Order: sequence, then structure tokens, then C-alpha cells
Amino acid sequence: MAFAPSGEQVLTGGMDGSARLWDAASGRELRRFEGHDGAVNSVAFAPSGEQVLTGGDDGRARCGMRPAGANCAA
Repeated sequence: MAFAPSGEQVLTGGMDGSARLWDAASGRELRRFEGHDGAVNSVAFAPSGEQVLTGGDDGRARCGMRPAGANCAA
């Protein structure tokens, strides 16, 4: 579990291969990041709070953007 730098959102990893972004105040799911084959066991926010990083049992690290449709920069 990781809190966004603003403290307004929380990112969690799941056994279903997804990471979920939650509103910290209401507990409402804001976005789901999918793509791992196996559990997501590591999650983090970039310092800007715009990128999320996940690591999974599949041995891969993935990057996602909080604004839907945006791409991660290399």
C-alpha cells in the first residue's frame, strides 16, 4: 500500500494481478491498473504523484499514469 504525495489517494496491490487507486477519504475505487500475471506485491507513487509503479510475482515492473489514457515517460 502507498499513499499519494498529496495524501488524497491510496494505491493497493491485489492477488488478481491488478493495482487499485482509492480515494483515501471515501474509500471509493478511482481506477484499476491491470496487466500483471500473478499478484501485485509492490506499489509506489512517483514523487509528482502522477505516475504509479507496480511490481508483481510475474517478475515485471509496470508504470501507469493516474490521468486515464496518459503514457509513462521512459
